[in-house]
Amino acid sequence: MNLYSHIHIKRTGNSTDGACMLTEEFTGGNINIFIPTSTNDIGPQQFAGGFFDGAFNYGTPITFPPNEWHQITITWDGTNIITYYDSAVNSTVNKAGHTSSSSSLNTYRIGRRWDNPNYVTGEIGEVLIYNRPLTSIEVSANYTVSAATYA
Repeated sequence: MNLYSHIHIKRTGNSTDGACMLTEEFTGGNINIFIPTSTNDIGPQQFAGGFFDGAFNYGTPITFPPNEWHQITITWDGTNIITYYDSAVNSTVNKAGHTSSSSSLNTYRIGRRWDNPNYVTGEIGEVLIYNRPLTSIEVSANYTVSAATYA
């Protein structure tokens, strides 16, 4: 499944042990989206988005300053994970040859890890999930519509 997620977050402290802004619940198999913090490759003040297909596949981590609202948008089109930070492209990471979950019965967790109760330290505002990647114009439009709410 190709995916898109758009989230506003204000980090108020360091998160621990893979806490996620957003994740599909893990029930075995693949996870079609996760935006974790504090993993082996992502620091406690960072987030990165991606998916799980037996291995974690994610884009470039973004460091979020504390006590400020920011938007992170993750898209995956079946080839590239594109990470947007406040509607600007932050990175593009090629993940061709991988697959995320294809389930249409997805259950999601917001602010919590996929398999246990580790929580993000901060506030999560708007969460949008689509079953297709959006264009950069659509990402920018979503940001513009809601940015003033999280100023």
